[in-house]
Amino acid sequence: MSKLTSDQNTQEIQIEQKLIDDLIAGDNDAWDDLYQRYHEKIVRFCGNYVYTLEEAEDLTHDIFIKLKDKAKLFDSQKKLRPWLYSMARNHCLDYLRGRKLRQPKGELWSKCYFATTTRIVIPDQRSGPATEMVKNDNNNELYSAIDKLSEEHRSVFLLKYADKLSRDEIAEALNIPLTTVKSRLFHSLKKMREIMQNE
Repeated sequence: MSKLTSDQNTQEIQIEQKLIDDLIAGDNDAWDDLYQRYHEKIVRFCGNYVYTLEEAEDLTHDIFIKLKDKAKLFDSQKKLRPWLYSMARNHCLDYLRGRKLRQPKGELWSKCYFATTTRIVIPDQRSGPATEMVKNDNNNELYSAIDKLSEEHRSVFLLKYADKLSRDEIAEALNIPLTTVKSRLFHSLKKMREIMQNE
């Protein structure tokens, strides 16, 4: 990791820790700031589990309410993002278990993907530059490819290439071993390339 990247990570952790401290102290502006930072990301993440935008929005609202209650449990030595994603994952799974729901056939994850500025950059298997996918008006090919991934592979793919989490952070967020993260990333990239080449 470069010194610049390390410094940026340190600065981000400090900003997030101050927001959490302010939230614990009852500062509603801190909650608003955290909501603005992570709302779209958490809606997109919840969309992996419920597949409808309305449900994903409702779950995200619940998760941010929980954040107020659970802020005191946050370990200041860790990063906020994986902790928040882990909370979101647990809430989504509880929601599905409580209603004995399964993901409806025919519904597409892309209905929940609405962020307008997310750039997805995936490594090229050759030695050339990375393959860059940008969300724009002509994103049907990208949506179609991501929709064809399983929930497990789509989750690690998006956390890595859309939300820029490290492999360690993904393992923490999804409560899976690091080796599983690496395996799912490898297979999701392979599948994405196959789909993009065939469409």
